[in-house]
Amino acid sequence: MTTLDGVPVGHARLMFKVGAHLVADMRSNFKYSDHDQVAGVEREEFDDACQRLRKAGYRLREQESAWDQFSSMRSKYASGLNETTKYLGVPPAPWIGDRSYLPHRERGPSGRRVPTPR
Repeated sequence: MTTLDGVPVGHARLMFKVGAHLVADMRSNFKYSDHDQVAGVEREEFDDACQRLRKAGYRLREQESAWDQFSSMRSKYASGLNETTKYLGVPPAPWIGDRSYLPHRERGPSGRRVPTPR
């Protein structure tokens, strides 16, 4: 909707509206505080994704305006989505929520915690 050029956007627009409405309902139902509206994705992450899309053969819109539109749209649901993942105890996925605490990265192949050097 914001980044790819020359592709249909109807399904994506519908998914965005339904998803944003779901997040708003979750915020209301669980009484989340109304946090600042931020995209929750760093510009560098967005630029990296654009580079991967371009390398895969997609035509992209002008990147500065695509970022402006993307961050504006994402800010409408990002903080509520982050609060939902925290409330449900769901580990954060790429581009969703606060990724600063990732306990699964501290585990070895056996699933046991790997001791951290002191």
